[in-house]
Amino acid sequence: RDDSRVVSLDDYLIPRLARDTRGIGAHDHAATNLERAAADLEKLRAGHPCAKPVYDHSRGGAVSTETIEPARFLIVEGVHALHPRVRPLIDLGVFLDASAEVRYRRVARDVAEKGLSETYARGVYARLEEECKKFLLPLRDLADVVIAVDDAFGLKWVSPA
Repeated sequence: RDDSRVVSLDDYLIPRLARDTRGIGAHDHAATNLERAAADLEKLRAGHPCAKPVYDHSRGGAVSTETIEPARFLIVEGVHALHPRVRPLIDLGVFLDASAEVRYRRVARDVAEKGLSETYARGVYARLEEECKKFLLPLRDLADVVIAVDDAFGLKWVSPA
């Protein structure tokens, strides 16, 4: 019996072209349709299915929807999972605190997996560091558990102590 479902908040990203036009990166809260994500999570928690978008990073937008059935355990993953609009819908919030070196590795990943040019990917990374400080690191305080991710992808329990 499958008692769990994974909901990726990346699927709620607004199209890349719209983000670029507005001058916002994917880590800015405005880049994600948090209202729709929260509404879908509310449906799932109430025992009802939802039609969730499916985002294709290589195309830069949602390409379809998929029906997610409710389950005993919902795993909500993504950089905005602890955002105040979504956090009340999550029973256990975990913050992975990645080092700057780990975050920089996304440049090569974005080129290889998302088909972005290296120049574009480096620009995304430069914006990421700024957005990380402004939008993501403050969410750490909303987590129940904080786990540090070191440069070798090792994990270290940080809190609660």
